[in-house]
Amino acid sequence: MKYQPLLFIRTPSYAVELTAAEQQELEESTSIYEMPQTNQMTNSLIAHQLRYFARPVIRNRVLLVVLKNGERLVGTIEHLNGADVVMKVFEQKTVISVKDIVAIHTSK
Repeated sequence: MKYQPLLFIRTPSYAVELTAAEQQELEESTSIYEMPQTNQMTNSLIAHQLRYFARPVIRNRVLLVVLKNGERLVGTIEHLNGADVVMKVFEQKTVISVKDIVAIHTSK
């Protein structure tokens, strides 16, 4: 026994002919594009440490931050500003790029 649909709606068939210009627009590009670099934290360990130490606490943690140029800063993290860290070093606020940080140590 063959079943027939109760309602049969015929859909029109579409055939579109493309011009050469339209065909060229639809072709896949093989060009290589360089994505613009954003100021993101690249080292995941440093990023994790900064997020942890930037959390509000009752007593600020004194940190030793080692930079790429060999400079060592001792202070507390005020807050994170995107890819920059605002630190309080010797009662002065200092802005440091996250890319310049090599290591973070705590002092007890």
